[in-house]
Amino acid sequence: MLDLYSRLFTYREREGRSPLEDFLSEAVADLLNRLPEARAREVVKLLLGERFATLAALDRVWPKDKRWLWSTQRVIAGGGRIDLLMEVDGQPILVVESKVGAGFQEHRSGEQAEHQINQHQLVTYGKWIATQSGDEWGGALTLLTHWTPAPFDFLNDEAVYGCRHRHVLRWTDLARWLKGTARDTSAAQEGWAMLADELSKFLKVRDMDDETATSHDWAALQIYVSSADRVRNSIERVWNVCRSDWRSLFQQTDYPLELSTEYGCAWKFRYLAAQRLRRC
Repeated sequence: MLDLYSRLFTYREREGRSPLEDFLSEAVADLLNRLPEARAREVVKLLLGERFATLAALDRVWPKDKRWLWSTQRVIAGGGRIDLLMEVDGQPILVVESKVGAGFQEHRSGEQAEHQINQHQLVTYGKWIATQSGDEWGGALTLLTHWTPAPFDFLNDEAVYGCRHRHVLRWTDLARWLKGTARDTSAAQEGWAMLADELSKFLKVRDMDDETATSHDWAALQIYVSSADRVRNSIERVWNVCRSDWRSLFQQTDYPLELSTEYGCAWKFRYLAAQRLRRC
């Protein structure tokens, strides 16, 4: 028999967005809103990382018995749409960006067209939560991801991302917490514990509960490695032909070949240069 969340997984595919990411955001928000306070704090600490300064500040911004709420798909200024947002008594304190394997989006920042520039979506969210949280807390932003890597400067550049607290959490870590919670006999008959168990099973079905290679993965790797250089070289040749004609339209940053296990494809991309777009 399929787990509950596999039966409910009905999000449709749409351009530039994985339905699995949207579905997991809704499932996680629903579960977190059902948790008793002690368990809710466990998850938030997991999302924030185990840094003493962060957790000490959390206790001040989220005193005991204060009401909390998780919401999804919050639209903010600049056109961003937040996957998961935690508020304490109506005060936003934590943004979670949910990724499985999709890339990041670029947002347009600035009110006037002539001053607008491309801005990484995590920069948009980090700066927004910093303005909403107050100076004492400074805002928190967590990337909850499976295959999508965090930007290289995400954890060490507060000036760029705006908010004080930033962390990267793997879906495998959350799946491990869900599984452990579901096995706690003291809560076995609680509705939230049953949902935690179902969600951990769903993540297992989607191969998101463990990132360790299996015998199947090693066998598949042997097949891929023999063709990897030819695949990469073929894509690079196509890219170089296009680049010779379109060089003036592109930004200087070059992105490497990427693979998506979620979509079953390989791709290489560049962003168009904002200055050139304004002249066209």
